[in-house]
Amino acid sequence: MSSQDQSRRRELAKSGDPKAIADLINGSLNAKGINADVMRDKAYLHVMLEGDQVPNHPKELVNFVRNGMESLDVQTIHTVKVYGRQFGDDLPRWEEEIVLRTPPPPVVEPVNDIDLDESSIPLVDDEDDDENYDIDNEIIDENDIEDEDEYLPPRDRQSSSVYNPEEDDDPDDEQDETTREVQPKTSKSKVLLFSLLGGLGVLVLLAGLHLTGIFRLPFLPGESSPTPESASAPANTTATAPDQGSSNPTPAPATSADPFAEAVKTATNAAKLAQTAQTQADWTKVATAWQQASALMKKVPQSHPKFTVAEDRVVQYANNQKVAEQKAASAPN
Repeated sequence: MSSQDQSRRRELAKSGDPKAIADLINGSLNAKGINADVMRDKAYLHVMLEGDQVPNHPKELVNFVRNGMESLDVQTIHTVKVYGRQFGDDLPRWEEEIVLRTPPPPVVEPVNDIDLDESSIPLVDDEDDDENYDIDNEIIDENDIEDEDEYLPPRDRQSSSVYNPEEDDDPDDEQDETTREVQPKTSKSKVLLFSLLGGLGVLVLLAGLHLTGIFRLPFLPGESSPTPESASAPANTTATAPDQGSSNPTPAPATSADPFAEAVKTATNAAKLAQTAQTQADWTKVATAWQQASALMKKVPQSHPKFTVAEDRVVQYANNQKVAEQKAASAPN
């Protein structure tokens, strides 16, 4: 990458661009088998660190992210959350929070004074014309009511609350009817319980008669004496069993190796070597391990359940190999 591209990427990172920040972090951590995924939520920055194993040394990684963000000095980001998890996991194994600066207090917009429109307020006339007030105007004249029937109930209509002894000889009938409606439910449940108990007793009685031989039931098996063939069956089975001391045991079927698992194992070894690599020979071993892991990922068949993941890992491991080769070129002998 040219110096001009690096300068432009750093300017984007200083402006708070999450992709540019992720590129700067991955430039240093990819060689150790750690990939950074960065997401921004307003003034919060979320940094997810992933690897074939859970990235260890969380304290050093958090300090690395803290120093980088303090160097960028992004004024619009005040909190950074760093997470660590293994590839393929949904939830992180650890997380730490970095407070870069105190969040600004929330801005409260002042409420403008409400101008009341005097025209909307009803006016009250304090000077009531008491002299012209006549109480007779408030009295309803009998002539104003044209028909009394409109205000009185019909004469031939009887109130429903009037008690008539001929129609209702016993006022408690309604309560008795309610009681009679509930009682059948209780009796039905008792009848059902007695029926089940009676049926169970009959079954027990029939089973006893069958076992004693008094009354055989055709649908139940009877006792039968063992036949000579059945008695000799265990002996024959023992005789035909293979000798435990035989010198030619049956070999177990061989299981085929999983290229995805082998690739992950090799990549994990490469990541461990990268964490302690210092000399040119050390970084050469790291590059060779990443090359082997990428080659194994290419052998994962399309029928494998993690074929899509394997395609991404091929490119990632190849990039890690290039970074390790660059480290080896600049490392001391």
